[in-house]
Amino acid sequence: MSLVYLIIIGVLFNLIVKLISMKTIKYSKGLDSMPAIPIIAGFLYGTSAGLWAGVILAVSYHIIRPRTLGYAPLTVVTNIMVGVLAAFFVSWDLLVLGVVLVILYHAVSIGIVSVLGGLGPGYFSFTAFNFFTSLVILYLATLYL
Repeated sequence: MSLVYLIIIGVLFNLIVKLISMKTIKYSKGLDSMPAIPIIAGFLYGTSAGLWAGVILAVSYHIIRPRTLGYAPLTVVTNIMVGVLAAFFVSWDLLVLGVVLVILYHAVSIGIVSVLGGLGPGYFSFTAFNFFTSLVILYLATLYL
C-alpha cells in the first residue's frame, strides 16, 4: 500500500465516522484515524511521510469537524510528532510502537490541554475512544501490512 492510499483511507475513515455519527451517534469524538495513520506512515515510509500524514490527517479532521478548530495547533503538532518518531523505531513491532506512541500522544495532549484549562470529562472520554480506535487501526495494520 502506498502512502497516498494510506492517507486517503485515514481521511475517508474520519469522514465516514462523521457522516454516520451525524445521524446515529451523539458523541463520536475520538473515533478517528489519528494518531494511528501518521504512526503507520512514519513506520513504513519514514520521517517525511509521518510528518505529512500527520499534517494532512489533522487538517482534514478539523475541516470535517470545524467545531474542533481550537485544538488544531495541538492536533497538528502531536500528529507530526508521533508520525516522525515512528520512523526512528522501525526495528520495533508496529503494534508495540503504536501503543507507546499513542500513550505519548495522549500524555502530551492531556498535559497541554490541562495547562490551557480545557481538561474535563468530555476530554477523557475523547481520549478513551481515541486510544481504542487507534489500537484497532494499528492492530489491523499489523495484519494487512
